[in-house]
Amino acid sequence: MAVSALESDFIGRKDELDQLKAVFRAAAGGKGSTVLIAGEAGIGKTRLLAHWQRWLLEQNARVGAGDCLDYAQAPYAPFVDALRALLATDPAALEHALAARSILSERIPELGGSRDARRGQVSKRQLFDAFAEAMRIMAERAPVVIGIEDLHWADQDSLDLILHLSKSTARERFVVAVTYRDEAPEDGPLAAVLARLLRRANTVSVRLAPLEAIHVRTLMQRALRTHPSLDRPALARRLELAEGNPFYAEELLRHAIEGGGPDVPLTLRAVILERLRALRGDQRLVLAHAAVIGRDFEPSLLAAALSYDVDDVVKALRVARDARLIVEVPAQPVS
Repeated sequence: MAVSALESDFIGRKDELDQLKAVFRAAAGGKGSTVLIAGEAGIGKTRLLAHWQRWLLEQNARVGAGDCLDYAQAPYAPFVDALRALLATDPAALEHALAARSILSERIPELGGSRDARRGQVSKRQLFDAFAEAMRIMAERAPVVIGIEDLHWADQDSLDLILHLSKSTARERFVVAVTYRDEAPEDGPLAAVLARLLRRANTVSVRLAPLEAIHVRTLMQRALRTHPSLDRPALARRLELAEGNPFYAEELLRHAIEGGGPDVPLTLRAVILERLRALRGDQRLVLAHAAVIGRDFEPSLLAAALSYDVDDVVKALRVARDARLIVEVPAQPVS
């Protein structure tokens, strides 16, 4: 379909990609790091990681990838997947690392190993050290980069393993890069791990902001070149709703190209509904009344409309803000 052109180019992320390329060059020289790629859903974390990984392969790096799943949390699963991918391209990489192979066989049976390891009689520290040793050995042949996506869904064991590996990266030719949504709860297990990682000198933070207006206009202009019959003013108004989110912008453009009406595309409805599920019933009620008031509203007005205490309304709005359902704007000074 012609709309696939909307996804074909990498718009507005050159600086971030250059930053990741610099991370790899440092790692190739023996100064690895842990990379934290943060941003809201749809902001382009996966696409940035994919473009970087394609470039890494051109540099003859060894690249492994794993995903954290919200519906299936298996201990260490994303790292096991990444290590399997690395071994698939170089099966002999660990043939002389007998101790690491034996311990890792608890999670990757095809490595062989002792019966004790396969029966799970290996300590957490031994397993962590074996992962780090495997990475170090593979990095002797070529720099290694592991990409783990959606860390906000990671199990606690995987989070602990990242902390352990991050200590090793500073002295080795490997990088652990993770993506996560920055609207994750501030008091959850991920927040505690991120706080510790960010205190380390070899941690690199890449935070993806919304696209600038010029980049959104570039998307619109490309769509108009291939579909000149589109209503430019209507398309521009529609894209304002995306507020710089590339996924939203692409879906709104796709909806217009496919002849969709003024309603919200199903793909975006699904994203909004997912965020709403994080709210309790009373919090959703606050949002519903806010929507009736309009684009801008004051907590005091909402509290009066609902006969709620203002503090309770503010708490509900903070939850909605953290879920990226609303945006807090500074109060206007009174003249």
